[in-house]
Amino acid sequence: MVDVIKDQVMSALSGVMEPHLEKDLVSAGVVGDMVIEDGGRVVIKITLAYPAAGYHAQLSDDLRHAVLAIDCV
Repeated sequence: MVDVIKDQVMSALSGVMEPHLEKDLVSAGVVGDMVIEDGGRVVIKITLAYPAAGYHAQLSDDLRHAVLAIDCV
């Protein structure tokens, strides 16, 4: 089940754009460690090569909405 959720999360993240590189998060290669906890809580490490101060909040919201759209999360 965890592998299915990880696949769904990666699919969802491929729809979230990284504004500086103008690529989705998966294609940009910024998705790091991912932990699926009991109850469906997902913890994702995103590593950006530069400060995202100007759009950190928007990127965080986009990530949250993409992942929460998955039924089992």
